[in-house]
Amino acid sequence: MDRIRARVDEHDARFEQLESCTSAMEDQRHGETEHLLQMERVLEVIRNKNEDLEARSRRNNVRMLPGSMVMGRMEDFMEKMLVAFWWSRGLIDRWALGALLGPRRDLLFSVS
Repeated sequence: MDRIRARVDEHDARFEQLESCTSAMEDQRHGETEHLLQMERVLEVIRNKNEDLEARSRRNNVRMLPGSMVMGRMEDFMEKMLVAFWWSRGLIDRWALGALLGPRRDLLFSVS
């Protein structure tokens, strides 16, 4: 009888250990689920910012990637981006823009 009682106590101890491990795993899963939801929210914010940037670049007729330019030179692309930055920050006006570009006014893209 004592042997049976010892065996039952051993099984009870194992069962309690399994319950505590299960509880710890559920807590860990809950934490990982919360982290996953947070990362999905961050990803959604990044996607929204990307869509906004793409929409603004299409609206301003600016190609963000040099590879998307057809037969374009890298220097022209960088100059366009620099002028767009200056224009967006109000650091340059239309007359200064014309003086800056001079005879190369073909670089002037639609700025209004």
